[in-house]
Amino acid sequence: MKVIVDFANTFDPERGGEHLTADWLGFPGADITRARELRDALRSLAYANAGLPHDEGAAAVVDAGARRARLTPVLVDGASRLEPQVEGLDAVLGRIVAAVHEALWAGEFDRLKACERESCRAVFHDRSKNRSGRWCSMAICGAREKSARAYRRRLASGG
Repeated sequence: MKVIVDFANTFDPERGGEHLTADWLGFPGADITRARELRDALRSLAYANAGLPHDEGAAAVVDAGARRARLTPVLVDGASRLEPQVEGLDAVLGRIVAAVHEALWAGEFDRLKACERESCRAVFHDRSKNRSGRWCSMAICGAREKSARAYRRRLASGG
């Protein structure tokens, strides 16, 4: 799940926006339009898991990445995993798509969520026991949101 979270968080609206570059992917000078589309699709799926508005076409983008990488199941040490059958950038993106499928197989993909705090929206792995995590960090975003809600309640009650 870490590779998915790290890739999805290459866009960070709170801390300066776009961080996904061809250099970051290890392909200096490459056209990374499809990489950004895949990243945005994964962010959208995390939004959906968090109950936030999302792009209904996000899964199709992930599927297209799997097709371009020609992901093929292989058995390794008694386990199945998907391996790209191409080289280059499509192979790198294919490994990310493979991680998505592995999370789905493990029943963990629904734990990929986006922070509920509108100014943050960082993607995170919800590790809460009952899968009810709402913020990327309880210490930062959760505390800010709870504090803001308490302040609004005090104002509303005339306090």
